[in-house]
Amino acid sequence: KVMAKTYRRWDGKQYQNYLTRFGLPEKKQFKDFSRGTKMKLAVAVALSHSPKLLVLDEPVTGLDPIAAGEMYNLIKLVNLCDGISVIMVSHDIHEAVRYATHILHLGHRQLFFGTAAEYRESDLARRFLGGNRV
Repeated sequence: KVMAKTYRRWDGKQYQNYLTRFGLPEKKQFKDFSRGTKMKLAVAVALSHSPKLLVLDEPVTGLDPIAAGEMYNLIKLVNLCDGISVIMVSHDIHEAVRYATHILHLGHRQLFFGTAAEYRESDLARRFLGGNRV
C-alpha cells in the first residue's frame, strides 16, 4: 500500500513476481533481512513500476562474495530478460568488466567509454586490472 502511494505506476502483481523471481520471503520482516536480501528487495521495489532504466550506486557494497555474485547475476538477468537498461556505479573494476556491456571509467575526467571488450584491451584496463586480461 505504501508503494502504491509512492509510485504512480506501481504494479503489485509485478512486485509479487519479482519477490518470487528473486527468492524473497513475503512474510519476513524487513528488519530481519540480511544486507543482500535488503538489496534484492530494493531492486524488486525499483522494478515494480515498469522503469526503463535502473540506476544503482555500489549495489554490492558490504555483501559477502556469494551475495555479491547473486546480485550481479540478478542485475544482468533484469537487463537481458526484462530489457531494462542498467547504469551501475562501482569501484569493483574486475566485476564491472565481467558483467557490463559498456564501461565508462571516470577519474577527474572521462578516461574511457566503450564496450567491455574494448576496455579489456585498453592500456587503462591493464593499469587498473593489474596487467591481467579479464
